[in-house]
Amino acid sequence: MSSLFNNAYAYVIFPNVGKGGLGVGGAFGNGAVFQRGKVIGTAKLSQVTVGIQAGGQAYREVIFFESEKDLKRFKETKLNFLHKHLQLRQRKEHQEMPSTKMV
Repeated sequence: MSSLFNNAYAYVIFPNVGKGGLGVGGAFGNGAVFQRGKVIGTAKLSQVTVGIQAGGQAYREVIFFESEKDLKRFKETKLNFLHKHLQLRQRKEHQEMPSTKMV
């Protein structure tokens, strides 16, 4: 894993993301943005989930940036990820839309 950190142009570490829901859920976390091993800012992560779910969890998340262009895009805009999962039993679509933003 250290090679990922050493080879990345920059990265964001969210040390504690809390996630929970009952039918509709969400997640939130604060993180630090690093470039060349030094903190250059902070970031927030938020997520909304819809689908069959109940419970909560805490996790860590790291986002790696391969280039200056990738880091610049992250700084200038909200970076959105869209994941679609198929629930095999219910055959319902489950969508997650985490959003990260540098503040």
